This record gives sequence, structure tokens and C-alpha cells, in this order.
Amino acid sequence: MPFSISAQERKLTVFSPQRIRILVSAALCLIILDVLSGGAGVQADQAPAAESASAADSSTELQGSEQATEFVPIGHFGAMIITVIIVIVSVLVHYEGLGFLTRRLANIRMRRRLKVLIGILGIFAVHIVEIWIFALGYYFMDGREGLGSLLNTASDDVFEYAYYSAVTYSTLGFGDITPIGPLRFLTAMEALCGLVLITWSASFTYLEMERYWKISDDDSDTLKGN
Repeated sequence: MPFSISAQERKLTVFSPQRIRILVSAALCLIILDVLSGGAGVQADQAPAAESASAADSSTELQGSEQATEFVPIGHFGAMIITVIIVIVSVLVHYEGLGFLTRRLANIRMRRRLKVLIGILGIFAVHIVEIWIFALGYYFMDGREGLGSLLNTASDDVFEYAYYSAVTYSTLGFGDITPIGPLRFLTAMEALCGLVLITWSASFTYLEMERYWKISDDDSDTLKGN
């Protein structure tokens, strides 16, 4: 059958779709747990009122500096953990998506140039999935205490985050939405991840064009006749 995959091909797949679903579920659970724990851990008491004595003022400033140093690592560490998870999941999705397209295009029965068309559409679908993965990351992190936020967005509209993710992923960067706080780390890494994955897709497209975008026998006869 044209869509059948042999047992040997399944063994060659390092990450099966079932494993990807498990990784995505685990990543979402870790994001939720990290956000909840980070929000509870960053709460700090207000600094005491200034006293007249210079010794009391210096102790108050020391306490404020300790609170500041305690606040920053928790938020940035949580943002780094979430970012690493999202980047790993996106790379795995891209890896499996291109592998899936390679196997399907080799087994499907149709004209060669139509295979290239299907490959291009499949690549678009893979990139859209990855954009939404980052968008969910922004959705969970935005406005969480200690994790930063996005300015000029409607917090209840997930498509605002999808738009911002697409602009960042493609390194377009209109600048109408601005990240602040530790959330900027996820934004920077998405731009880098998008650049790498888009380049990866370009290399894949070149290889598929070399394999399938060839002049068929009918086209060659037509050219000779002209």
C-alpha cells in the first residue's frame, strides 16, 4: 500500500508520535507547576517604613537588596526552564514532521512535482504548530508574577499571543507588542529557534526538489518537439 510503513522504518524513528505527545503533556505540566510555584515563591513583604536613625535606614536598605536578589533569580530561572522545554519540544516536532514527510513522499503515488507541493504545505503546517507551541508559552507566562509580561496585548485573547509568536518566530519584529521582564528570554530564544528551524526547512526543501522536481518524460518530449 502507498501509505504503509515497514517495521524497519518505524525502528529508524527515534521519537514516535506517542513519545511526542508524552513530551508535550509533560512540558505543559511542568510549565503550569513552575508558574504556580514561581508565583507563590516571589511574593515578598513590603519594606518597613524608614526610621530616623541612620543604622535603621542602612538595615532597611540591606533587607530591600536581599529581597531584590531573591526575586530576580526565581523569575529568570523559571523563564529559562520554560524556554528550554518549549525549544526542545519545538525541535522534536520539527524533526518528526520532516521525517514524516520524507517517508510519506517516498511512498505516495503521484506525479513528482505534486510531491514537492505536498512537502511545502507540510512544512508550513509544521511551522504553524511550532508557532502555537511558543504562543502557549507566552499565554501561560504573561502576567504571572516574576515571569514578566507582554505590553499592548489582550490577556484573554490567545490569538494575540499567536500573532506575537509568529512575528517573533519569523524574526520580523514589528515592535507593536513589547516583552518585559524574564519573558524576554523566551522571545529571544524563539527568534533564534525560528531562524534555525526555517533554515532547516529550506535545506529539506532543496533536497526534496533535487529528488522530485525533475522534468518528466512527457515534458522532455514536449521540449524536444519545440
